[in-house]
This record gives sequence, C-alpha cells and structure tokens, in this order.
Amino acid sequence: MNKIRLFHSVWSKPQEEAARWNYSKECREYVELLVTATSVSFAKKSGCTISLQTDNIGKKKYDWLPYDDVQTSLEGHDYSPHFWASGKVIAQQYEPLGSIQIDTDVFIKSQGTVGMLQHFNNYDLITQNIETNYECGDRAAYSSFIEMLGGTTLPDLPEADFSLGHCNAYCCGTVGFNSQELKDLYIDGYKKIYQKLLTNPGLDAVAKQNCMDIFCEQSWLYQAVKAKNAKVFCLLETLAASQSAVNIGYTHLAFISKYKLEVIERVEQMLLGIAPGIYRKVIEIKPDNLKVT
Repeated sequence: MNKIRLFHSVWSKPQEEAARWNYSKECREYVELLVTATSVSFAKKSGCTISLQTDNIGKKKYDWLPYDDVQTSLEGHDYSPHFWASGKVIAQQYEPLGSIQIDTDVFIKSQGTVGMLQHFNNYDLITQNIETNYECGDRAAYSSFIEMLGGTTLPDLPEADFSLGHCNAYCCGTVGFNSQELKDLYIDGYKKIYQKLLTNPGLDAVAKQNCMDIFCEQSWLYQAVKAKNAKVFCLLETLAASQSAVNIGYTHLAFISKYKLEVIERVEQMLLGIAPGIYRKVIEIKPDNLKVT
C-alpha cells in the first residue's frame, strides 16, 4: 500500500504583517515552530510522507525539519494578510490529487488516525469534520461578510449560496481532494469570492475585526461539495468531534488554544518523547520569559 502523502502550507505574510494573536513575535515564532516540528515528527513516526508548501521566509524557518520535500510555491502570493487561509487554498494547486493537507498544529499520533486517512481513497474529499449552522457562530462576522460580498450569491459563481440554511461548513484542519473537478471549482471559487470582496475599500479593517476568511475557506467548501454532489469522508464525528479525536489519536490545537502555557508544556513533552534531537533545536529559540495565557 502506498504511503499517505500529507502536506503543510505556511504562508508567512499573515504572521509577519497581521498577527492574529496579541503575543510578542518571539513568542509566536517559538509556538509556531514547536507545533510545526511536532506535527512533522508525528507524521513521519506514523509512516506518512509529508511535504511543505511555503515561501522564502517559511523555507528559511522550517526546511531543516524532516520534510520529504519543501517547495516555495507561495512566494509572491499577495492576498490581504487577513485572508490567512488563502495560502492553504493556493497551496492545493501544487499538490497532486490524493494529497492530504493538515494544519501545522494537527498531530497524527497513532495508526488509528492513519487507518482512518486510508478510507480517503474511496471518496472525493476528506475533511476533519462538518460544522452546522455556521453563521450562528458569529452572526456579526457573517453579516459583515454578506455585506462585503454584496449579497448571498455571485453572478459568476452560481455554485455559491451564502444565504441562511446554506451555511454549513467543512473544518479544514485536515482536507484533501480526490476529485480534480471539485478541487478546481473550490480553488477557482475561492479566488472569485476574494476578488469580489476586494472591491470594498474598507475590506482589510473589516476582515481583521471579523475574521471573515473562514467563510471563504470552509463554508464555500461545503457549497462546492453540494454543487458537485461529491462524496465526503469526515475524519471526526460531527457531534462528538473531541471524543472522536481522542479515540483515533488525532489532535488539532486550533486557533489560540496552542498559546496556553499548559498546552505548550504538553507539546514540548510530546516532541521530546518522539524526536529529542528536534526538541533540543526547537527549545533553543524559546524566549526566557514566555508570556502566554
């Protein structure tokens, strides 16, 4: 059986120009390196191959990690830094069908997860899990997104429908395509949605405040799947995602959760246990006074 091909994408512009969390640059760089090194190390320990799609800054930071391949495919990617997921979407262009993208804070810790990933062969798409009633998570952000979009549909993207009742989403902590048709629609549609939003002169300020990029990435994926009647495999169960993750040995330290001190210490111990040489190199850049929550 062929090895599962995983990949990370690291687009540096958001971290360099529009950091989402109010921590020092030294703190952010340490935490990002720590989780990325741990993610790569777990992937290799699980018998998967893993590549990196990044830019020149990302290559300088991460190409010493045990990736099977590092490409600077995202060099020159010039979207607004508040659309942080755009790097993930564009990176898909440079990976073959069947590759599975995992966030740099996702840990594939057991053969249970690897076994689940192998089910992907029989589906058009694999994602972490489905999320329902997505607009209710942040109604203000959703309303701002619709206002900036100029409505719930786009004339040149008939597959998109952001009206109430159509705003479920697929969580992209893990995402991979086996259908070229679906993949092309998703990437092209994301670009069209972004270009439509870009016609608003105040986009950056609103996007920074409301983090609307997540609708472009995750809600649009749900709509693209629906338009193509695609077969989807969700790694985790919808209503019990946390317990499902525990059961199969899967960890996703999403958003700000990785900046909690107890989480950082736990990840440090994980990395020490599976890759002590990498741990020693990572710990060299740990700030003396690590100010986190």
